[in-house]
Amino acid sequence: MSFVRYKRTKSGTYAYRVTSYWDKKMKRTRQKTEYLGKVTEDGIKKVRLSPVPPRAALNYGDVSVLYEIITQQSLPEILRASHGVDTANVLIGLAIYRLLSNTSISAFKTWLESSYLSEITPLKNPSSQNLSRILEHVGRDEHALQRFFYEWCMSQGIENTLMYDITSLSSSSKLIELLEYGYNRDNDGLPQVNMGLIAGVESHLPLFYKLFPGSITDVSTLSNLISEVKSLGITETLFVLDRGFYSKTNIHRLLETGFDFVMPMPFSVKDAQRIISETNPIITSPEHAVSYGDKIIYTMSGWVAVGEHRVRYHIYFDEERQAREVNSFYQRLIAVEEKLNGRTIQKWENPDAIVADTAKNLRNCLTWEVKSNKIQLKRKKKAITRLLNRMGKTIILCSRNMSWEDTLSFNRGREVVERMFRTVKNDLSGLPLRVHKEHTLKGYLLVVFISLIIYFELTKRMKKTGLQKNSSMETLLMELGKLRMVQLILEFQRNVFSRDYSTPQTPRA
Repeated sequence: MSFVRYKRTKSGTYAYRVTSYWDKKMKRTRQKTEYLGKVTEDGIKKVRLSPVPPRAALNYGDVSVLYEIITQQSLPEILRASHGVDTANVLIGLAIYRLLSNTSISAFKTWLESSYLSEITPLKNPSSQNLSRILEHVGRDEHALQRFFYEWCMSQGIENTLMYDITSLSSSSKLIELLEYGYNRDNDGLPQVNMGLIAGVESHLPLFYKLFPGSITDVSTLSNLISEVKSLGITETLFVLDRGFYSKTNIHRLLETGFDFVMPMPFSVKDAQRIISETNPIITSPEHAVSYGDKIIYTMSGWVAVGEHRVRYHIYFDEERQAREVNSFYQRLIAVEEKLNGRTIQKWENPDAIVADTAKNLRNCLTWEVKSNKIQLKRKKKAITRLLNRMGKTIILCSRNMSWEDTLSFNRGREVVERMFRTVKNDLSGLPLRVHKEHTLKGYLLVVFISLIIYFELTKRMKKTGLQKNSSMETLLMELGKLRMVQLILEFQRNVFSRDYSTPQTPRA
């Protein structure tokens, strides 16, 4: 059964044949519509409708997924509460831009014009000059930044275990006071600012960061950080730390304030050397063999005095790791010997400086003298033996009486923060810093921090769904970037596609 339906629009009346049929799958009656043409004085004439010209085609897939993650993490609300609506939109926009583009902030406006982000977070003035002014303002407002960290930590819940580590970010700017020469992890010869980052063990998300002058060592940053963490409402937790934070003062401060810790012990400490010496003859006994993951390791436990405190320790020995480290050590040592042995020394050259510069951290394993203007090397057997004895071994301190397995698992969890630092320096193009004012630097690092949240939340979801097995983060975002949102010209839409579903006039014969 079929009938003709008329639809009236501003551009005229159009006729359609409507045919009813039985849908076997849906098990109900449905209708199929066929366009007949436009109703004119001479009858119904088929008029071909012109295609609707697009106004714009916006990058949609990648932006919409990242913005959905931001929304689900309540970041828009938190940023608007701490920094205001307009600034929050800028921070969110730049964070997404950092994830999807490797170009500088000067290209942000052009990128935004072709992005769906312009529809969901409208920016009043996205020029690079205005964005720099906003970032500088964000960096000046310490109160707003602290409020953001507090609200962000509260939204994630107070986690029982936190990881803390520090890295250096380099810049050639002459106007940033925080930039100082210090231990440079990237060996780029530039002054640096140190960034301390706290992440949650359970959430695997960054929670808080703090900047320190570049000359400050890792060990001296912990005391200030403890005060910052307490101001965020965190009073009891377990810190997972790197061996660079080991000191009697830090351990006393942590225990005094009620914070527990897991921390590797540096081999340079006399007590660590004593533990290795005492356990070396017996650690490979059968009773000390345990299974961890897919490998067999050896472990022993005991107590050690650190200042006025008695702290639990676990020592671990991995034979596979020892074999790799011994092989790498001798390859490097032999390469140094081949380069230096028999080298002729000119009158103006300093042989001690030449050996130190070539051997680097292996120079303590060698002695040398100059005979007939040539360098002659000799290995220091005792120094090499002490070095070999510690290979494949790790000593980890813990303030709680934790099992060897829990202690090792917590310590290996520090890899999350290390991955975050690698992401800052590589995937987010965080180095070298291309800002020239200290407050702009602070504002820019908040953008990087928000990008980290999005990045690692998306990483978690990729792992959960199995996408990470067959696709990288970069590939996933590229695939999502193929999805476009096409916007049609509104005036054409009003003229052609606006419809009036009231009863149409009876067409003339």
